[in-house]
Amino acid sequence: MPNEEYHRGEWCRDFVSSTQLKEFLVSPKAFDYLRRNGGKDISLEASMKGSVYHAILASIANTGCLDEFEKEYFVFEPPINPATGAAYGIATKKYQEAYQQALNEHPGMESTSQAEVDLANTMIDALLCHCGSTSESVGQLLQWGTSEISHFVEYKGLGFKFRTDLKTSHKIVDWKTIASKDLHEETIASQINKLNYGFSAAFYQFFNHLVTGEWAEFYWVFQQKEPPYDAVIVSADAWAYCKLDDESPVYKGPSAIEFENTLQQYLICNEKGHYPGAEVFIQPNIKGRRVMNLNVPSYKRNNIRTFYNK
Repeated sequence: MPNEEYHRGEWCRDFVSSTQLKEFLVSPKAFDYLRRNGGKDISLEASMKGSVYHAILASIANTGCLDEFEKEYFVFEPPINPATGAAYGIATKKYQEAYQQALNEHPGMESTSQAEVDLANTMIDALLCHCGSTSESVGQLLQWGTSEISHFVEYKGLGFKFRTDLKTSHKIVDWKTIASKDLHEETIASQINKLNYGFSAAFYQFFNHLVTGEWAEFYWVFQQKEPPYDAVIVSADAWAYCKLDDESPVYKGPSAIEFENTLQQYLICNEKGHYPGAEVFIQPNIKGRRVMNLNVPSYKRNNIRTFYNK
């Protein structure tokens, strides 16, 4: 299925993705508002940058070369302003007209820039050839797996969807690029927690289990966006679901527990037709009132302003 149809196809609208469900962590009301108003806006610039890196890796996994990528993407370069010698800006009429013409000339394809293609190719070359045993492992995963598989699942009368970057018979792999000078454990953990990657991993594992009956292992491959384009493979075992063997029970990490709580809340909201705001995170007191009682941060307790008079 084309990426555009998966994300914005009319018949897919009632299927909830992990990104959409994560809005419940802001509040159920935030989820409902975005759903009723067409989701988050994506700028033209952001959509053009898109996922060239992911698309090239998908093409390598599915075809062993760039054939698939070249059928899906075309390179668009903005027209040059003769007065300045620089390219027209993305908000200008000249740019918009040229871009629309390029879209018309490449129906069904997505656009990118040569700079984006060059950067993605440089990063992928480093990933596959210059990252030690990580390169060897990634090469094997690409050989064994299939990329960009769209899954649609019904659970308790509601639809859910997920699209795997790479999937083998027993593993799910998610490509992640990171703007960081180091790939130490604390850096990676901070990124996973900040962007709630563990929630998405648990979402994928849970619904993949409904389809296959198997608890697939989940891995992130983190790669730097800047030289030397280093990369590491990271297991999601500590965050999401982990099943060591057929005999052992399924371990639920904190993100798996949070995902299940959120899924349950979505089911409740859908049944009642009511999506409460942020007060849903505040436990009601004995009178049923929801008042937030905060723990004052230690830095504030240790820096109380004191006045000394003569």
